[in-house]
Amino acid sequence: VMAAEASRLLRESLRALRASPTELALSVALQADCRGFEERSGVRTHLVSLGDLPVLPQDRLNVVVAAVREALLNVEKHAAATSVVVSVSVEDGVLTAAVTDDGVGGADPELGGGLRGIRRRIGTFDGTLELTSPRGGPTAAMMEIPCELS
Repeated sequence: VMAAEASRLLRESLRALRASPTELALSVALQADCRGFEERSGVRTHLVSLGDLPVLPQDRLNVVVAAVREALLNVEKHAAATSVVVSVSVEDGVLTAAVTDDGVGGADPELGGGLRGIRRRIGTFDGTLELTSPRGGPTAAMMEIPCELS
């Protein structure tokens, strides 16, 4: 178990050494937000990065980070969750970030002013934010945003 963890940490360190500061910005911000959320709430939180993350212009980076923070805040306030997964991936020039919890569900995407504001900000970059939250859970907030202007 310790060897596997050491190997994982070495791979992450090598990836970090290759990456540019702008590539690291998204990963570092999301890791810090996940760690802070877990410390505040006691909810197990996992960040999953599927593949290499793109270099995002600062304004898009800010929107992605703000969207994840808002989703985590909603989990903290409303979900009664025991675990959260934040996943980030990029495919065909579109970055997808999702925050999924195992909480009680039943969230109304039209009630929260925070989510409406994030949806508007993402929309300025031709992106989308969708919330699925059946009663009983799970809840998933998923955003997609093009990595660059088309």
